[in-house]
Amino acid sequence: MSVFLLGSTGLVGSEILLAASKSSTITSITTLSRKVPDLTVEKLNSILEPDCSKWPPIVRSHPCNIFVSAFGSTKAKAGGSKQFHDLDYGVPLMAAKSAKESGSKTCILISSAMANSKSPLLYLRTKGDLENDIKKLNFDHTVFIRPGVLLGERKEDHGHWNNFAMKVGGWIQNTWLAPLMNPIDAQDVGKIAVHYSELSLDNKLDEKLTIIEGSKLVKMVNTLKARGDI
Repeated sequence: MSVFLLGSTGLVGSEILLAASKSSTITSITTLSRKVPDLTVEKLNSILEPDCSKWPPIVRSHPCNIFVSAFGSTKAKAGGSKQFHDLDYGVPLMAAKSAKESGSKTCILISSAMANSKSPLLYLRTKGDLENDIKKLNFDHTVFIRPGVLLGERKEDHGHWNNFAMKVGGWIQNTWLAPLMNPIDAQDVGKIAVHYSELSLDNKLDEKLTIIEGSKLVKMVNTLKARGDI
C-alpha cells in the first residue's frame, strides 16, 4: 500500500515521513521535494526537483493509494503575497489534482486552524481556498487536519510571529490556557496523518470529508495515545 507525500522536509512533513516509515500498513512511500529528506529507509523513493512547476507530471507518473500534502511556505520566504499564494495554494492543489488523475483515492491535507476562504488574513484565506478547491477534486475520502500552534524544532526560521507563537504555545500546552491556541507537537500531527492513511488503506475510513481541528485534534491525539494506537 502506497503513500505519496508532498512537503516531506518541513516541520510536520518530516514527522509524517518518520511515522509512515514505521507503519506496517504502508509499504511504499514516494516523496517529492526541493530538498532531500533526512530520512533514508528501504521503502522510500525520494524525488528531488527544485522547480515546483515541474511537479504535476512527476506526481502523475507515480500513482499511489494515498496523497498527503504537508507542503507550505511563508509570505516572507515566498517573496510576497502573490508568490505565497502561488506556492501555498497552487503547488499542493495541482499536485493533488495530478494524484487524483493517477488514481489516488484519498487526500490528506495538513491545513491550519481557522482556515477560511473569507478570512481577512492572507495565510488563513489561502488555506481556506486550498481546502475548498481540493474538495472539488472529489477524492473518495478527503481529510483536512487543522492544527493549532505547532511545536517542534524548525530547520528554517518562519519569522518573529511564528517564533513567539511557538514559545507561548509551549508554555501553555497542557494547561487550562491551552484552548486559546491549541498547541500541538508536530510529531503528533504527523502520527495523526499516518493514522488516517492507515484507516483508508484498511478500508476503515467511512466519511467522504473529515475535518479535525483545534481541541478536537488534541483530544484525538491523547485518546489514540492512551489506546496505544499511535
